[in-house]
Amino acid sequence: MRAYRNRLTIQKLVGTDTADSRGRSQKVWTTVDKWQASIRRLTGRELEDARRIYHEATHQLDGHYVTVLSTHPQAVLLLFEGRKFRVGDIDNFEERNRTHTLLVTEFTT
Repeated sequence: MRAYRNRLTIQKLVGTDTADSRGRSQKVWTTVDKWQASIRRLTGRELEDARRIYHEATHQLDGHYVTVLSTHPQAVLLLFEGRKFRVGDIDNFEERNRTHTLLVTEFTT
């Protein structure tokens, strides 16, 4: 059994955009779960290979299977100590619902 040492917050996009005080559109996110995972920055050959699958990949996240990640992954945001990750690709190893491997993009707002 692997040890996943980082505790991420999973947020899901809810409803429609709302307007802020200046009338600009903002997305509304709600926390739906926590997820223990390992975070690894992709480099070299690994980065090249990952970008064949998801062209904006910067990191790989590995963790136990969580249902919310399998349904509408594009509407999921992952947070870890002030960092934000957008999900690009999810691999459910051998469709066994035991582990997830995600290719994600780290971004700032």
